Amino acid sequence: MSQMMSTCAGDASSLGAEFYRTHRETIYRRTDRMFAALMAVQWVFGIVAAMVISPRTWAGVESQMHPHVWAAVVLGGVISLPPILLAVFKPGHAVTRYVISVAQMLTSALLIHLTGGRIETHFHVFGSLAFLAFYRDWRVLIPATVVVALDHFLRGLYFPQSVYGVLTASSWRWLEHAGWVIFEDLFLIASCLRSDKEMREIAQRAADLHVAKEAAEGANRAKSQFLANMSHEIRTPLNGVIGMAELLIRKGGLAERQLRYVHVIKSSGDTLLTLINGVLDFSKIEAGKLELSRSDFDLRGVVEDVVEMLAPKAAVKKLEFLCHMHLDVPARVCGDVDRLRQILINLTNNAIKFTEEGEVVVAARLEQSSDDRLFVRFDVRDSGLGIAREQQDRLFKSFSQLDASNTRKYGGTGLGLAISKQLVELMGGTIGLQSEVGKGSTFWFTIPFLRPTSRSPETTRLTSIPPTRGLRVLAVDDLPAQREIMREQFQAWGFVADIASDGTEALTLLRSAATAAAPYHLAVIDMHMPLMNGIALARAIKGEPSLQQTPILMLTSMDQPLDPNEMSAAGFAACLTKPVRQSELFDAVATALARGGLTPSVAQPEPAASANAVAETSVLTDLRRLRLRVLVAEDNEVNQEVVKEILTDAGCTVTLVSTGAAAVQAVASHEYDVALMDCQMPEMDGFEAARRIRNAEGHAQPVECGALPIIALTANAIQGDRERCLSAGMDGYVAKPIDPDLLFQAILTLVQRSLRQAAVSAPAVARATEHTVKLAATVPGYEAPINLETLLRRCRGKATLVESLLGKFDAAIGAQLDELRGAFTRIDGAAVSRVAHAIKGASANLSANAVSSAAAELERLGAKGEWESANESLQRLETSVRECLEYIPTVASSAKQRAVEVKA
Repeated sequence: MSQMMSTCAGDASSLGAEFYRTHRETIYRRTDRMFAALMAVQWVFGIVAAMVISPRTWAGVESQMHPHVWAAVVLGGVISLPPILLAVFKPGHAVTRYVISVAQMLTSALLIHLTGGRIETHFHVFGSLAFLAFYRDWRVLIPATVVVALDHFLRGLYFPQSVYGVLTASSWRWLEHAGWVIFEDLFLIASCLRSDKEMREIAQRAADLHVAKEAAEGANRAKSQFLANMSHEIRTPLNGVIGMAELLIRKGGLAERQLRYVHVIKSSGDTLLTLINGVLDFSKIEAGKLELSRSDFDLRGVVEDVVEMLAPKAAVKKLEFLCHMHLDVPARVCGDVDRLRQILINLTNNAIKFTEEGEVVVAARLEQSSDDRLFVRFDVRDSGLGIAREQQDRLFKSFSQLDASNTRKYGGTGLGLAISKQLVELMGGTIGLQSEVGKGSTFWFTIPFLRPTSRSPETTRLTSIPPTRGLRVLAVDDLPAQREIMREQFQAWGFVADIASDGTEALTLLRSAATAAAPYHLAVIDMHMPLMNGIALARAIKGEPSLQQTPILMLTSMDQPLDPNEMSAAGFAACLTKPVRQSELFDAVATALARGGLTPSVAQPEPAASANAVAETSVLTDLRRLRLRVLVAEDNEVNQEVVKEILTDAGCTVTLVSTGAAAVQAVASHEYDVALMDCQMPEMDGFEAARRIRNAEGHAQPVECGALPIIALTANAIQGDRERCLSAGMDGYVAKPIDPDLLFQAILTLVQRSLRQAAVSAPAVARATEHTVKLAATVPGYEAPINLETLLRRCRGKATLVESLLGKFDAAIGAQLDELRGAFTRIDGAAVSRVAHAIKGASANLSANAVSSAAAELERLGAKGEWESANESLQRLETSVRECLEYIPTVASSAKQRAVEVKA
């Protein structure tokens, strides 16, 4: 470390010296240019002064130009021109400074001479010395002072009137003048030395700042590289976890409990991915550059996802973990779902962490609404330690916890609440805390959401149920919060809901209802209650003839699931694990009532084709129809398996390679419709591989027609990574862990764009392969210049006939176009109509629809004599014919391969 510090100090010192030299040279050059202008001005001024003071000299009645004028012109030029030329052609050189120093003093001497030694002109000497001090180099004052002293000494000795304005003067008078010059020199030299010292100090400070800036930028680059590497190392295995979970869900065939576990695994992986992104974005939060996304999402589902994900952690501590969605909470809102999820996870995780016994409740309710906004308040309430008022202001600060013992006992960095506060405020909301020591805490925040742009049947099903009036339900739970949540939910569905706090009270209510001929149609009971647990209560209910027909739903904790055989023996219609999703509770209630024929007004969900199959999207359908050939360059075996399964399910033929070099070789030797390129691979990374593929294609940009679409697969998530992929020649960018839907959309978009470009680019059409022709036919809105399928049917599958028609069209169309142009020159409408009609018929037989359509339009316009429109139509016809001719070789080649297939 000391060696590094000494190295940095040495770099700063040398850099400071360099800054000083650079600045000094700048001052030298600038001052040289100033004196160049000053010298020219002084020369002109001397000439003007001579002509004003003594323009002519007289001898009787005769006069001539005064010698002073000639002195001003000639001597002034001799003195001024050398320093001016040096300042222009050699600025900053030492010789330039010293020549200017001497010349400036000689100019002062000349001006003194021209004015006859006036004392006022002597002040020009002192002004010149002050100007020379602009160099901040005291050494230039030395020759200037010497020149002044010599000038006054010599002229005072031989021509005193020229310098002192008198005919005779003391031989020592020059010393007085020299003394005043030296007196000024002392101050100017001191000023130059002080200025030079300040220049050095400023240069050194600038160097120190520069070195510090370079060190900070180096540290930032190192941090960015570390974040990129960390992102890659974490996301690579995470891609395997989420990818495999996604494949299990898509493949189907899982039991209900297995499916739920897989969903929890995927949800946890997605949440972990969101948290990783949050950590990587912390620098953006600090800089105020974090960008929020906006999309419609299921608000109830997001809250329930978070609760379900954290439920196992609460179960380990044997906490009651509840989710309370108030009736007024909107089903769908528009906002940043990932940031909301991150805030909920932070607050809920903290509540579970700092609660040793009791309960944790996550609640949401609509606080305020307007025409375009919905203000939703979220509460995370616990029965934990509680926080003293004087300590609460520390909670939302970065890296801050209440005391060191919390860090040792519970872990963490104290960063979660700080990030949550910043995210809430960034989303336009507020966050706060209500707490009392020993009684728990409630962390709350309010977020303004936009109203959704559309309604989804999946999320509106529970809010659009017809009233179930007349059906009665009894909710039994020893926990007051859970009882109130269930009563509120059942009332929202139209039930008449009652609650009981234990088994004894529940039996009393059930018996009273049966005696009054108003029995309960459903009982929902908790498994873990004092005195009489859920199983004992269920057996008691089934043991009484007047009650045994009552359907019973069991609620149990995640850590103590009920055995299916035991549940069936006890008479339960279903067993739900707390915390219960509203949709799961609804489905269980509807199913239990349906078995008893008591659900005439309850809207049942439509049965799905498979319990755990993912709905096939239109994108997936389009991909399966294309049957693309995909090259996947990926070095991780798990990721290879995930991507291969995803793409195979989409109807793609997949080729796997493990290095960038192998990817380049594969593209060179085989034809692919799209390539997926991992960015970090051994031997050659994805960036270099993409560049080599582009170089081999001869395309400067990937968007050019004929280029292989390349999609980057990267586990990095830092800013600028997308730009780096695109600059390497890749067309798209998909981040790991891979979202299959996003991957499918990226592939389909790029392939369709490539085929559309081929459709409008004649050179590309001419080079098109049979596979490209097939693919192009599947692109929405694309129409080939010649419809191969229709042409083959018309020729009854005979390739020779196809070739004959193509040849005749090719041979005749040139002359026909020439004839059309001639008819336009003669303004012969009949000829235009006749030739266009012939082209229309020939192209229609060829299934060249674009040519036939353009010719038909030209035929109509020619007959009417609408020449302006006809001219435009002719241009369209010529373009269509050119594309058709360039497409003929492709059609001829494809016809030979397809003839047998079509004929069959």
